[in-house]
Amino acid sequence: MPHSCNAICGKTRGAGCTHPCTDQCHPGPCSECALTIIQKCNCGRQIIAGRCGKQLEFKCSMVCGKMLNCGLHKCEMICHQGECNVCEHVITQKCFCGLEERIVPCTVQNLQVTSFSCGAPCTGMYACNIHKCELRCHDKYGRDDCGLCSLSPQKREYCPCGRTPIVEIRKEVRTSCTDPIPTCKNVCGKVLLCGPKDKPHRCMQLCHTGSCSQCPSNTSINCRCKALKKIIPCKEFVLYSAENPYLCVRRCKKLKTCQNHRCQAICCVDEEHVCMQIRSNIPCFLNDVSCGRPCDKKLLCSVHRCKRICHPGECLVNNASCQQPCTKRRVGETCDHICGLPCHGDTSCPKIKMVVTCSCLRKSSEMRCSDVEKAYQKLLSLKIMENNYSNLSAEKPLLKRSLSMDKYHCLPCDVECQRALRNKKVAEILNISYSSAVDAISYTTFLKNKVETDYKEISDIEDTLIELVHDLNAQPNITSVSHSFPPMHSEMRRIIHEYSGYFGIETISHGQEPRRNVVATAKR
Repeated sequence: MPHSCNAICGKTRGAGCTHPCTDQCHPGPCSECALTIIQKCNCGRQIIAGRCGKQLEFKCSMVCGKMLNCGLHKCEMICHQGECNVCEHVITQKCFCGLEERIVPCTVQNLQVTSFSCGAPCTGMYACNIHKCELRCHDKYGRDDCGLCSLSPQKREYCPCGRTPIVEIRKEVRTSCTDPIPTCKNVCGKVLLCGPKDKPHRCMQLCHTGSCSQCPSNTSINCRCKALKKIIPCKEFVLYSAENPYLCVRRCKKLKTCQNHRCQAICCVDEEHVCMQIRSNIPCFLNDVSCGRPCDKKLLCSVHRCKRICHPGECLVNNASCQQPCTKRRVGETCDHICGLPCHGDTSCPKIKMVVTCSCLRKSSEMRCSDVEKAYQKLLSLKIMENNYSNLSAEKPLLKRSLSMDKYHCLPCDVECQRALRNKKVAEILNISYSSAVDAISYTTFLKNKVETDYKEISDIEDTLIELVHDLNAQPNITSVSHSFPPMHSEMRRIIHEYSGYFGIETISHGQEPRRNVVATAKR
């Protein structure tokens, strides 16, 4: 044979064949293997003899019968390739009180749970057979009763408000749950359901048994769409909740996605106004129709679910990554904050910087959480040194904690902060918005030129005008306060006349040259 050494080829044929080529040394690919091998079907129950290297799928007609992921049911598919499907059976579970049922997928975890709590109030009795159970649907652990009574001496060791032990109030020892529970003379102080979230109302009755009475105060409430804010009695406020929100009478007028119908919902909070009317005549060129409900499929990150309205195709367009905020807590760090960064899957939360400000909120910067604590301790040390320098009495606390001394307000204020704070106070006295006052001020060309040459004199005039406004504000019983400037030349008088207008102060000149002076009057 041309181009051959006449030896045995011995190459591997490939295509699943493990036998070497037995032909004489040859050009080109090796011939097919002529051996016959034994081949199993997909489920491994039957075997056939086949040509080596063909790798044909052999599928018998028998049921697979392998154990599924639940460990209870077996695969009912005909002999197949790959792993068996997830168990499609469902389990019916009853709640502890027997009032509700739920259907859950058949999994190892769900098979270990036979009952659940539906959250409804328990209708059973305590072991005393006198008092009704105060718990919600719960496991009785095979008992007929709900366990030890909540009013029994073993469970009630303190007065109803929880401040004083019963043995300090009552000399006689309680022997049963029917014995009265003594009360102390302290205010109850239990947190009520009304009032602001950061400072809820508390019960003002003296220590008492039973539930707290209705709060006599009022609470501000927002409607669901935030268009209406109203102050209502607390006894009405407690009737509203997330399931029963306070609604205004405002009707939504936004167009729905069909661009034909309007929403018309009362106190609407929908971001997308999807038209839910049935379309009887769908054009043949429309391949996808949305039901208008949230997709709620699990995203590729395995953490979040799709928030888009029912849509065709993949939840994340063009293989984009999930951008929903991460809700994990930074357990390994000292701050213990919620991450809040765009989703990063199951990986550990990356380190980020926090925004910190000075106490007046004018200055801001970014710091790592570990550095925020250091800066805060440094600021506390500076405050202690300032207080010691001011010879404060030892009986008074060195520092008073307030919102401005929060850890995230750890930057020190500077001279510019003091100037801004002073201007803000003046704006409040003049009853004008500080932000609008700063943006709207446009000084005359004369004042702009003079401030470059006579800055000290203008600064003294400004301090005098500010003090005049403060004096008027500090004396609510008088209608005006005046100040007489010393005699000065005409240009300085002009500065006073023009600059006073920005403070709402009236000015008038008196006398003859060279003893002519200006009198400034601040009026309410």
